Amino acid sequence: MPAVLLIVYALAVSRLTKLVNSDRILKAPRTALLKRLPEGSIWAYFLVCPWCVSMWIGFVAAPVTWWWGGLQVDGVPSALAVPALALAYSAFTGYLGQFAED
Repeated sequence: MPAVLLIVYALAVSRLTKLVNSDRILKAPRTALLKRLPEGSIWAYFLVCPWCVSMWIGFVAAPVTWWWGGLQVDGVPSALAVPALALAYSAFTGYLGQFAED
């Protein structure tokens, strides 16, 4: 597994999380969706929580990057690697988020 690919994919998950979670470019759709959700709803929280958003994006990105992105490793079972990869993407995003400006 090329480490450079893993880092690039993790950075992409981090960037997509920022885009969905707090970037100005998606502010209007995010605000519209939040208005449609009940105040204090768990779904509203999932939309603004960077750890949550990164997990959802990671669970989409992990199988794609594992099977078609060049991360698959012979002898490593996909049933274990893909969920671990998704959680690793989320953890990486959360770690980077500690250094982000608000």
